[in-house]
Amino acid sequence: MDKSVPVQVKLESFIPGLYLRALPVFVRDDDLKDSVRRCVIHVAVDNPSNKATPHKIQYLLETNKLFVNMDKSVPVQVKLESFIPGLYLRALPVFVRDDDLKDSVRRCVIHVAVDNPSNKGYENILDHVIRCKDPAAVYDYNTTSGRYSVVVPALTLLPCYTRLCAKTSCIGGMNRRPIEVIFTLENE
Repeated sequence: MDKSVPVQVKLESFIPGLYLRALPVFVRDDDLKDSVRRCVIHVAVDNPSNKATPHKIQYLLETNKLFVNMDKSVPVQVKLESFIPGLYLRALPVFVRDDDLKDSVRRCVIHVAVDNPSNKGYENILDHVIRCKDPAAVYDYNTTSGRYSVVVPALTLLPCYTRLCAKTSCIGGMNRRPIEVIFTLENE
């Protein structure tokens, strides 16, 4: 059984016009829990009050949801009270509704097509919904659960730019089923 625990959640404004939405972080290893109690994952999003410009990324306080256009980069950054070498951040998309939890989040047949221009250079990870621009990114497929995830080094100085490469409205993929992304800190 996974002994992950949430560490910290908060909302900060650090640059006018941008908000940092802090997301819950889960820690897998008991030895790490004390070291990362002050850990937060930040996502920079457009100011929800700025209606004059189209949003690529938008966080709505009222619904506690992040809306992202397909194939747009989202900066994700791990903030630790002190640097811990050898940490990795796993991003795992899962469906929100109880009836859908058993299903893995995958891209639809249109978006996994090899001739789709967005797949150039990504032919070996076509089913993955989340992509990361970090060259050290490792794309994982769990044969037991059938789930797809991406793992990157948890560097605290630079954000990791991630992209969602599917739409929840895609037929044959997510089929209008809402998803969440579970972030997990790992040391292996």
